[in-house]
Amino acid sequence: MKFLTLLFFLGCILFPSIAQAIQEEVIKKAQLGVFGILLEGSDPNKPFLDRGDAKIQASAFHIGNGYVVTNHHAVSSEFKDPRDTVITFMRTNIVFVASNFIEYPARLVAHDKIYDLALYRMSGNPPKDALKFSEHEARMGESVFAVGYPLSSL
Repeated sequence: MKFLTLLFFLGCILFPSIAQAIQEEVIKKAQLGVFGILLEGSDPNKPFLDRGDAKIQASAFHIGNGYVVTNHHAVSSEFKDPRDTVITFMRTNIVFVASNFIEYPARLVAHDKIYDLALYRMSGNPPKDALKFSEHEARMGESVFAVGYPLSSL
């Protein structure tokens, strides 16, 4: 009986820490494929951390082969001309910032306002890490994590 009690308490101690370690590893891995969008107006000749005015605007996700997907509304601006015609300006050239503050310039490949998506391709040597999508639907009670840059004050 003492052995079973000891085994029970060890299980209570060990399994939560194993689960937390797995969660931390999943989050670290996901962060490698998540980028922030660098706002314009920052001095491109300085490293990201040395720019006092540099801000991350939104999240973008590396889906492989240097392709990055983000929201259309995060990389476009709309204005009305005097005749109330809506004019949309897309940011064709953009800089993505990785979680390790390495910058990756990219160029617009495609965008869709209806689905709120924009696809960019990083130039140079894009990182090899890309987000992998689950092969199964989320199940009730399964842990789900969100990573990204939802605020422009980061």
